[in-house]
Amino acid sequence: YRELYTRWLQLGVFLPMFRSHGSETPREPWNFGEPGTPYYDAILAAIQMRYRLLPCIYSQAGLVSLRGASFIKPVAFEYPADANTHDLKTQLLFGQDMMISPVLTPMDFGPKSTPLTGVPKTREVYLPEGAWVDFWTGKPEAGHRTITCDAPLARMPIHVRAGSIIPMGPAEQYAGEHADAPLEIRIYPGADGTYLLYEDAGEGWGYEHGEYSLIPMRWDDQARKLTIKARQGTFPGMAQTREFKIVLVSSSAGKGIDPPDNALSVTYQGQEMTVNSSGSSGRP
Repeated sequence: YRELYTRWLQLGVFLPMFRSHGSETPREPWNFGEPGTPYYDAILAAIQMRYRLLPCIYSQAGLVSLRGASFIKPVAFEYPADANTHDLKTQLLFGQDMMISPVLTPMDFGPKSTPLTGVPKTREVYLPEGAWVDFWTGKPEAGHRTITCDAPLARMPIHVRAGSIIPMGPAEQYAGEHADAPLEIRIYPGADGTYLLYEDAGEGWGYEHGEYSLIPMRWDDQARKLTIKARQGTFPGMAQTREFKIVLVSSSAGKGIDPPDNALSVTYQGQEMTVNSSGSSGRP
């Protein structure tokens, strides 16, 4: 049960609702061990990942509401010409850019909590055409092939399409604890890409009446340049100035859920600005 519950939580990070339901069986992290033990640490890591990804998840929610986008979808919906995706039932896409490959078989315990031995802690993942980046290692991966990925208890395989821009926030105790905290903007190189950052007041129904903002972003891979375009819209309590911490993902930066040490901090005041991978920024 501990192993299954942990794998459920890892998948749940990318679902619209992240809740732990049930009865009679305790579900709090401390019921699965002490800090520093495998199950406690893996469960805590999943919860922290959910909080770190809230800006990305919330933006996707905005697109679901405004433009009929999807939180999750079969891989074939995005790659209909790739026959390898047509019967791919063990992977899904979060939005358009994140390939989620949940672990669906036990690696530690069998029925009646019988310990398993000799079970490889890996799973196969199919990556469609194009370039991809391993979320955990920052390693680039070529698409249109099946690869074998590490899948220890603490993580499930996640790959991000090259050219993606992923906003991340701090690990919090509750949603909105640090509403105006700097946003980490991760750029996954290897292709051009765009992103639309959605924000609103977080509570109430004002968004239904146009009280929200959109910040378009564009990554030019050849020029190694991120353009953060002018903010569109406004909402009550909106911060006029935001701090963005720009990270170009690699094997040494922007991997996993830990905040990077070498992010480039820029101040965004709602007007279009550019940021070069060399570290310079400016306004056109």
